Amino acid sequence: MLDGRPDRQVRHRAAATGTPDESVAAALQDAARRAARRGGIAAAVTALEHAAALSEDADRRAELRAGGNLTERSKAGDG
Repeated sequence: MLDGRPDRQVRHRAAATGTPDESVAAALQDAARRAARRGGIAAAVTALEHAAALSEDADRRAELRAGGNLTERSKAGDG
């Protein structure tokens, strides 16, 4: 059902994750970059907030809450 829909798939993974998980946080950050490139800023911010909540590292949480370098990376086409 979610094949070919990575952003939706990662949102489901995040919802099912009850403990911090860096791999899910990283996947959410990637989804945020894709959303920002499409102009979906609200979706990007929501993904970064979820990523921050799932990150185990305090510095990484702060980076994600600050936007996770979203603007610079999405303009460069990174991710």
